[in-house]
Amino acid sequence: MLQAGLFDFKRQYCQYAEYHNDKTNQVIHSVFVPTLLFTAYAMVATYNPSVMWAVAAGYSTYYTILQPVIGGSAGVLVMLGAAGAHAFALNGEAWLGVNPFTVALGVHAFSWIAQFYGHGVHERRAPALLDNLLQAVVLAPFFVWSHAIFDLGFMPKLHKELQDETDKRVAAFKAKK
Repeated sequence: MLQAGLFDFKRQYCQYAEYHNDKTNQVIHSVFVPTLLFTAYAMVATYNPSVMWAVAAGYSTYYTILQPVIGGSAGVLVMLGAAGAHAFALNGEAWLGVNPFTVALGVHAFSWIAQFYGHGVHERRAPALLDNLLQAVVLAPFFVWSHAIFDLGFMPKLHKELQDETDKRVAAFKAKK
């Protein structure tokens, strides 16, 4: 049975956002979440491109169902990223002279370290993945894209509604400390 809130955009966004309220941590995530997705796709595509494409299609579909405008555009970016990762998996050795899996693995590991640094030093809160691994892994790219959309000034009413709810959640967390 599906969780009741699995397709509730506001709930999913705010649960993720409450762990990503610090501006520096948001910038770190804006750089390294797409990098994590790309390198994960590249590693999977090295051995089984069909699985990579199925995962990318699943992400794109879920995002589009969750919020059609933001999710639909995120879905396009996810599929473009998968295409780039697939091309890297196929041609990375010719391009760089190094096994593409090895490069992707190294960059992937560094990206995770950057994420933990952002949470430990700037957010001063454990990452969301410690509470909900699936939500953190699946929703991270969607959250980063949503944040970019909002930072560009699109959908201001929705952004304000989500930020107000996130602010309440962060205040409640800080009050418990």
